Amino acid sequence: MENKNEKNKVAAGTTALALVATLFFIQGIFALSININVNPSFSAGDRVSFNYTLTSEVSENVSYVASVRCATAPAALVNIENASLQSNVPFAKTYIYISNLTNGISPQECTAMLGVLSPEEISANKTFSITTLPATKFNFNVCEDVRCETPARVFVSGNHVYFNYTKGVSISASVLLPDGSLKPLDLSKPLAVSETGTYTVEVNASSTGSAPVERQVQFGVISQMPDIGYSKLAAAGGNSGGKTGIGGIFFFVAAVIALFAALFLLVWFLAKKHKTPKKRGKPSKK
Repeated sequence: MENKNEKNKVAAGTTALALVATLFFIQGIFALSININVNPSFSAGDRVSFNYTLTSEVSENVSYVASVRCATAPAALVNIENASLQSNVPFAKTYIYISNLTNGISPQECTAMLGVLSPEEISANKTFSITTLPATKFNFNVCEDVRCETPARVFVSGNHVYFNYTKGVSISASVLLPDGSLKPLDLSKPLAVSETGTYTVEVNASSTGSAPVERQVQFGVISQMPDIGYSKLAAAGGNSGGKTGIGGIFFFVAAVIALFAALFLLVWFLAKKHKTPKKRGKPSKK
């Protein structure tokens, strides 16, 4: 009977130790907590950031990563941070994702995240919205003709430059001339260019409910188009204009035909000579 009581005491003690160990294990699991505080939305001009706190029931060193993930916004830099936590003393910090939000980033949903890497792996996250204005849809180009069938970046002095652009939006435009002067520009009218050099056209477009956009296009004006190598070919054919080279092409084709004709005559002559029978001499009389 006494042995039985001893066994019961040992079993009870073992159970108690197991329970204490389990409690310490559970405490270890839930000893570290994360809290994230982030605004529900951010607009243009805001600083996109979130505050977070790490709290541990025991003093320990932790390694963690704070970050933001969005659908199309630039990816956030990922840095592993280290912190020495004191028992039940919150460790607070701010993570800055974008210092100054602009309308260049489209509206979307994002997630603020914090993940502890050691001594245990836990994480937390909260979603927020970027409520910027969508960019105004606007296309712009410079051309050689009014229909803009030939976009170009180089023009000859004395000609006109035409503009192709999206209609139905508010537009303001200006052109920086080669001499450094700036003047307003009406895109609905062609621009006469006489001064050689580089021209810079700047266009600002906006529409209701959309963010304004800016476009900049540069083009050059030269005194005349350079010779691109037709003159020698034209001279061979007697074309002094040096523009089309038709005379040179005709001369080349005629030379090829003459060569083939000479080869044909040579083959015909050799074939005929090969087929002609040799004449036999008459036998001598005795």
